[in-house]
Amino acid sequence: MIDLKPLIGLGAVSLATLPSCTQKTAPLKPVTPNIILILMDDMGYGDIGRTGANQYDTPNLNRLANQGMQFTWYYCPQAVSSASRAGLLTGCYPNRVGFSGALFPWDSVGINPEETTMPRC
Repeated sequence: MIDLKPLIGLGAVSLATLPSCTQKTAPLKPVTPNIILILMDDMGYGDIGRTGANQYDTPNLNRLANQGMQFTWYYCPQAVSSASRAGLLTGCYPNRVGFSGALFPWDSVGINPEETTMPRC
């Protein structure tokens, strides 16, 4: 016959020390990702070294792409830069946030400061 008393005692000691072990552990801090988003207007597929450019070097862009993720397919909500950027930043159709064309340096309008944008999320 097997004597289970030592095993039961060991189990009780293990359970008794469990709460004290878990209390000493510091809570995990949430990790926020580092995201660098580069949106290039009118960039062709072979315009940087990572995608086949061979007439010039783009070592920094290549390094960024090699160390992270590179998304090469994006459906743009408008055909002009200001409106497409507004759509990307807000997640909304650009006309909804007041963009239907390109802005120029002398324009005095922009995205409404009350609008939720990607950097504020």
